[in-house]
Amino acid sequence: MGIIRKAQAEDLSFLGELAEEAFSVYGSDYGVMIPTYAQDMRVITLLCEEAGRPVGFIQVGFLEVPGGQQDLIADILAVAVAPAHQCKGHGTALFERALEILRPMRERGTVGDVQLTVADTNGRATRLFWRLGFRVSDEEHGKYEGGQRAIRMRLGPLNPRPRGARGP
Repeated sequence: MGIIRKAQAEDLSFLGELAEEAFSVYGSDYGVMIPTYAQDMRVITLLCEEAGRPVGFIQVGFLEVPGGQQDLIADILAVAVAPAHQCKGHGTALFERALEILRPMRERGTVGDVQLTVADTNGRATRLFWRLGFRVSDEEHGKYEGGQRAIRMRLGPLNPRPRGARGP
């Protein structure tokens, strides 16, 4: 499955190359933007390695909640796996590790929502996100530079209400 670790400075070129390959259909700046985010202390960047070589990454940024509330929103900025390594569980493993890191923050109330944005044309990613518990919260969240409709998805609560339970 691979080893998940925090990205380091020596990983920046891999991040840029994979981001360009994976996201160029959505816009033109991802090869620059993703390595820049990786250097931001407000962004968590995790890599998946197989046989000592990086094969994928996930980035999580933290946004302030509009309106002055204290908890933050964890925003999954990007997730990508090199084509030769897709459908092997690396994307799921990256998400599971990121969500494992976020769990105590959510339990403490430091982080409220976990959200991401996906292109309407990216069915494989949408299915992965759905399996992981994300649900559509905004079907018209805007458009990518490439013209694709942006769909916002949010992760369900930590302790979902049991079936049949009533009340807020």
